[in-house]
Amino acid sequence: MPANALVRFFSPDPRHEGVRPVQAWGLRLFFLLMLVFVAPTAWRGLLLHEGPWDPVRAVAVAAWATYPALALFGLLRPLRWLPLMYFTIGYKSIWLAFVAWPLWQAGTLWGTAHQDGSIRLNWRLVHFRLPVIDYVVAHELSHLRVMDHSPRFWDTVRSVVPDYAQLRGQLKDEALPPW
Repeated sequence: MPANALVRFFSPDPRHEGVRPVQAWGLRLFFLLMLVFVAPTAWRGLLLHEGPWDPVRAVAVAAWATYPALALFGLLRPLRWLPLMYFTIGYKSIWLAFVAWPLWQAGTLWGTAHQDGSIRLNWRLVHFRLPVIDYVVAHELSHLRVMDHSPRFWDTVRSVVPDYAQLRGQLKDEALPPW
């Protein structure tokens, strides 16, 4: 009898469109591990968070919090919930890559400097006072000498714009028009 049960465990099951029971139990194990290891961290981060949310962290925690809920259903009906799990992972990845990330970057990435010497500035800088724009230009020009944000880099910025810290704060604090 045990040999027959073992053969059935590894044989395609016509009741489940040819999926082997071992595959269904493998999915259940996957969903269980997700429930055990992801759920506590995700829900703890979501429920015990204090203060304002960083947008990137908020989306990451919200995305992580959906997977344990799907995992719970996946334990019960693993084959039925697998396509939804793939869909959820896929659409969240696409949303993060093509919607969320560029929007976040538009509010925080004021310029870029590349090793080939090219500099690109965000058009929304026109909404700021000239000293703030000067700081951003000096910041990006300093990257042509030092490509990171090390103390040497900030010394370079300070040599051009001594009050850079105050101007940098204005970039973060001043509200921009939505257009």
